[in-house]
Amino acid sequence: MMNITVESMADDFKFEYMENCNCGRPQKAVFFCSDKDCPYNLTQPYYCPDCGDKLENKHNHPPSKIRRQVQVKEKDWLNL
Repeated sequence: MMNITVESMADDFKFEYMENCNCGRPQKAVFFCSDKDCPYNLTQPYYCPDCGDKLENKHNHPPSKIRRQVQVKEKDWLNL
């Protein structure tokens, strides 16, 4: 039996409404470039796992996960 929680349902809902990557594939953009000095921050700041694999050697920093960042911001907001 699956263990469905309110948190997992909320995560699924958020993922459903995330933007597709601008590479043309029907994949959700799940990563973002958080380094403002990175040249890819201007050209493709949000990207899917496939683009992440291609860009891995071009970025001089690890990608950030959008869902993780949203969770951190939500927690900060709720703790106000």
